[in-house]
Amino acid sequence: PEKCEAVAKAWSDHLKPAAVHKISALKRDGIDALLAAIVERLPESPAFYDKGQLSDRYERFFATEIIRGQVFDLYGEEIPHATAVMIEQYRESKAGDQIMATLYVERDGQKGIILGKEGGALRRLEDRARAQIENMTGRPAQLEIWVKVRSNWRKDPKSLKEFGYLG
Repeated sequence: PEKCEAVAKAWSDHLKPAAVHKISALKRDGIDALLAAIVERLPESPAFYDKGQLSDRYERFFATEIIRGQVFDLYGEEIPHATAVMIEQYRESKAGDQIMATLYVERDGQKGIILGKEGGALRRLEDRARAQIENMTGRPAQLEIWVKVRSNWRKDPKSLKEFGYLG
């Protein structure tokens, strides 16, 4: 406690007029006061987006990320880093969205892993991604994913740009 007080005093003198907050992450002491002080100091600003708009990105961007996320969840450590997802078509309607995506891998062996025995792994990927997309949009969705090989796409600037990894 003595060391804590000395450090707090030194920082208080150095950081005037800002406040020094003593916390214990282990005991969770002082955390509520720290959060309240942070919120109190946050500046008011106009909203970034219109009411009801959550992002500046379109649903097809989120569909891409949902599919990529499912690839990370379902496949081992090597495969997800060698995949890229492109939404080829995204048709929205109140009756349900129709989404066609291509999942690119770098080698034929990776394609086989993504597909799985008789396409079972790919169907599982589609089912899980579809459920998350439907949860996001609040509408039914049809999702079709094609798997294609594009050798060494991670080393190809043209492919990296096409897939949105380079500006």
